Amino acid sequence: MIRFDGETAAKILRWIRALKKPPSMHGPCWESSKKIPQDVQSIGSNAFGDYLKDGLALGYLMVCLDPNLVPEVLGNPIWEVSDKTTFEKLRQKERIRLFLQFLTSLDIESSNQFSVSALNEKLDLERVVQCLREVALFVENLKGYTGPVEFRN
Repeated sequence: MIRFDGETAAKILRWIRALKKPPSMHGPCWESSKKIPQDVQSIGSNAFGDYLKDGLALGYLMVCLDPNLVPEVLGNPIWEVSDKTTFEKLRQKERIRLFLQFLTSLDIESSNQFSVSALNEKLDLERVVQCLREVALFVENLKGYTGPVEFRN
């Protein structure tokens, strides 16, 4: 069993927070990303999961990595927060599912991804950390990438 790595989890959060916001991005995904601390050095699994489990920061990550998705995210009510608890819980799971589809479009293999419940229910946050670290490494090594570097040597 893999142990939760609070330092790597913090690096992931710093990386997401430091990504350049697409000019037209606004709304709940953007607001969620601003809640992530800029200078976190280590974080517990519960707090890490709390920042990501609603899927909104993952939506922000998606549009930062592919700014062409901004209109799609802004135009889809799934990325809006519902005031009805049951409906919002379903939306959270759908947001995570959409993020995982996005990872597949980046050619991040499903074996390197996590399940919806691993994040939404905080059942396997170690796997979430591993996956997002892989995403960061993949993106940081793309030709022409000019964003923050947390993982590339």
